[in-house]
Amino acid sequence: MLDELRDLFLAALTFDGDDAMPLVIKWNKEIDRIQAVFDRMTDKGVDAVPVVRCKDCKHYQHDAFLDHDWCDGRCVTPDYFCADGERRSMDGGYTNG
Repeated sequence: MLDELRDLFLAALTFDGDDAMPLVIKWNKEIDRIQAVFDRMTDKGVDAVPVVRCKDCKHYQHDAFLDHDWCDGRCVTPDYFCADGERRSMDGGYTNG
């Protein structure tokens, strides 16, 4: 599909004026077809939600004595995340999500 578009584009460059119009029309139809495919893909949506990494969570604590990171009673790494994450705000509080 992309090879066809590239060939159409290169062919259109070799024509002047009205001679290029049929190729431009075909090019535009191909672009519309590709856009329709992308639209169908995005219409299905993505099953995803934002996550809060432990390092940004209000429950996260670093234990310097044990040199471990804890989040809500679990030993974690700073980049770990879970379904219960609550983001710390800049003023030390927290916000959900």
